[in-house]
Amino acid sequence: MSSNDLTQALALKKDDPFILYKRGLVFYLMKDYKNAIRDLQASLEFGLEERYKANAFYHIGLAFACLNKFSEAFEPFTSVNFFLIYDLFLGD
Repeated sequence: MSSNDLTQALALKKDDPFILYKRGLVFYLMKDYKNAIRDLQASLEFGLEERYKANAFYHIGLAFACLNKFSEAFEPFTSVNFFLIYDLFLGD
C-alpha cells in the first residue's frame, strides 16, 4: 500500500487511527521522518488500538533519532517499554 492510497482512505475516514498508523509506517519506510512522526502521533491521539501502540511509539522514537533529535526520541522509547511490560504482565 502506498502513502497515496492511505491518503485517499483518510479522505473517506478522516482521523482513522489505524490508517494514520499505517501511513506513518509507510512514511517511515520512505525516510520521510517528519510526516511519519506526525501521523504516528496522530494515530495515538485518535485512539489507536493497544496492540499497535508499542510499535507506533518505537517508530516515533526511531524517526526522531534519524532526524538527530535524540532528546525527543527518549520519551517514545520509554513508552515502548511501558507497553511491552504491560503486555507481558497484564495483557491478555
